[in-house]
Amino acid sequence: LDSKTGFVDVSLQRGELKQTRVTLKNTVNRGSETFNILLVLLAILIVSTLAFIYFKRAEKPAVLKTRETRVKPPAAKTARAIEPKGLKPTDKMRIALNALNERERSIAELLLANEGRMKQAKIARELLMPKTSLLRAVQSLEKRNIVKITPFGKHKMVEFTDWFKSL
Repeated sequence: LDSKTGFVDVSLQRGELKQTRVTLKNTVNRGSETFNILLVLLAILIVSTLAFIYFKRAEKPAVLKTRETRVKPPAAKTARAIEPKGLKPTDKMRIALNALNERERSIAELLLANEGRMKQAKIARELLMPKTSLLRAVQSLEKRNIVKITPFGKHKMVEFTDWFKSL
């Protein structure tokens, strides 16, 4: 385009209006046909590459991700008897548990099965309960003096109160 440039001298004074006609001897082309063809080919190449990647990814068979489970070796036999894990509920504890709603009862039963003490996050994972619902149920149990919540680092430990254990 540098060979197609030109100039015209116009002299103006401040406040003066002039009309000047500028005529170009040669016309200027805005580009050549080869540039347009290259642009179209580049667009086709990009679209075909994206389509190839998309369909190549879709051809892969779906792989189910499974979590490996490790089998623990059998424990060596010891002389002492293995005690069942958890607390045994007394009749008074059962009566108190029957007065609770379903969520509160499931939390209390899980605590009974785990020696009366668990982290709040583990309770949420095992019961598949949303954190907010769990928090409200645990706070309700705390108001009824069945459990107490103690800070445990960044976590909260939920455990039975001494009063409930003595029932």
